[in-house]
Order: sequence, then structure tokens, then C-alpha cells
Amino acid sequence: MKIFLVGSLAFDHAGQFNGRFSDVIKAEHVQKLSVSFFVENEETFLGGTCGNIAYGLSLLGVKAYILTVIGEDGDQYMNSLRDAGMNTDFLKQLPGPTANAHLLTDLDENQIAFFSPGVISTHENVFALPEVAESGDIILVGPENHDVMISAISQGWENGLKVYFDPGQQIHSFSKDEILDILDKTDGLFVNNYEWELITSISGLDYEAIQSKVSVIFLTKGSQGANIFEKANTVVVPAVPVEKVADPTGAGDAFRAGVIAGLSKGLSTEDSAKMGAILGAASVMNKQTQGYSIPEGQLPFLENLGFSL
Repeated sequence: MKIFLVGSLAFDHAGQFNGRFSDVIKAEHVQKLSVSFFVENEETFLGGTCGNIAYGLSLLGVKAYILTVIGEDGDQYMNSLRDAGMNTDFLKQLPGPTANAHLLTDLDENQIAFFSPGVISTHENVFALPEVAESGDIILVGPENHDVMISAISQGWENGLKVYFDPGQQIHSFSKDEILDILDKTDGLFVNNYEWELITSISGLDYEAIQSKVSVIFLTKGSQGANIFEKANTVVVPAVPVEKVADPTGAGDAFRAGVIAGLSKGLSTEDSAKMGAILGAASVMNKQTQGYSIPEGQLPFLENLGFSL
């Protein structure tokens, strides 16, 4: 079973605000907001949803096809993907800058992010599913160019692939009709609490109606773990405890990597989500979204599931 990843490749500029956003942003003043934050310890890393998920897959020895674009400044990133065993035959390098994400985290692990799409917004809104894709393969469609996301979902569905939709910050860009069409073509959905609320609001559907359309929904809840809604059943997968959180950025992508890796090997949604929880916990203990490793104590569980690490 092959895995195809649609999403962003970006350079992450991550910094720390040694205070609390709630002390600066007051609800009574949000209509006329003008605030600034002093950023400390800013560093630049490889990031983007597609790249982060690819990294997580590589830790599990799972390969994927990268179906996105990168800028003319992305040679280092492309080499990193290849070194991780990813297939970049369908990764397009275009004139212009690679996407950039600016991430600021406060003492409560709340985060404010700004995303500059770079070549994602300037390239042609054309998506072509590679001919190597076959019925039964997996395609994970994450935040990217709006039209590309819609096309990737439609082509995946038309060709019999298992389509997993991860709208992320792009959830705002979809109309009601688009969301309804996407839900009809989606096998699995990845959302956090906020995105879950937005999908119900945009679609006009209640939770039960959405669950009747989508085979499985992974609702991530940060330190509270994740809920799996499948066939009218709910399974709670607890988060893996961590000693210290270095940065929550990319934890959701790490979770998705674990889930997709498990599903690609025929594991249950619950065991796949447990794998995701392991990678998510490993991710938050490292400041880089692509710099973490799997703790030795978790290796036996993964090896028992059939992963050679």
C-alpha cells in the first residue's frame, strides 16, 4: 500500500514569548486589537505539514510520495526528504520562495502562527494524481492551496484511494457546498476541537450527521489525547506522558504520521492512534518539528506491531 502526501513544505521560524497571551490580549479589546510581543530564542527549522508527516513516517521506516511544491530556496529541504527515504519524483520546485511559518508560543503552550504561502499561492492550481497510484492506496490531503486540496480529494476518491482529509488552517477557505462534497469523498478526517466546531458550523451538519458520512474521525485534544469516532463508537486514546514540553508545534503532524503509518500496515484505528500518540509525545519534547526521535521505552510496542526500527 502506497502513501501519498499533499500539504505544505515550509521553513518554520519558532520563537518563545515569556509571558501569557491572555495577559496581553483582552477580550474586551479584540475589536480594535493592536498588540506586540517580544520574541526570544527564535530559530529556523524545516517544517510544513507535509514535511513534518514525512519525517514521522521515516522514523517508522515508512516511505511516502510527496505531492506538493517547493521554492527555489528549497534544495536543502528536498535533499532532507530524499535522505529520509521519501519519493520526490512528483515534488515540483518552482521559482519563488518556499512557504514560511512564523510561530510564537507562550508559557501556557498557547500558540499564534502566521503563514506566508510562497510558491503555494503562486503555482498553477493544478493537481495530477501520479499514475503509480492504485485503488486501496492512501492519500492524506493536508493544508495547501485550496483548489489543489479539492482536486486531490476528488482524484483520490475517483481512483479508489483511501482519502484522509486534514484541513488544518485552511478550513476557513471552504464553502458549505465544498465541505459537504469533501465529506462525501473522505474516508477519514483529522481535526482538533476548534476545526471540529468549524466543520459543523460551515457544513450545517451536527456531529452525528458528519460521523455518518465519514468512516473514521480522529479528534486530537492535545495533552488530553485523542478521540476516535468510528461506526457510532467512540474510543479514547490517552496522550503519552512527557517529562517536559519543549514546543507543541508539529505534534499534530507527528500524530498523523503515526496513524497513517499504522493504517498503511493494516492496523486498527486504535493501535494506529496509539502510534500517533507516541510520535506526538516525542515531538513536543523537541523544539524542532523534524528533530525528534522515538524514546527507547516505546520501541517494544512499535516493534510488536510489526515495525522494524
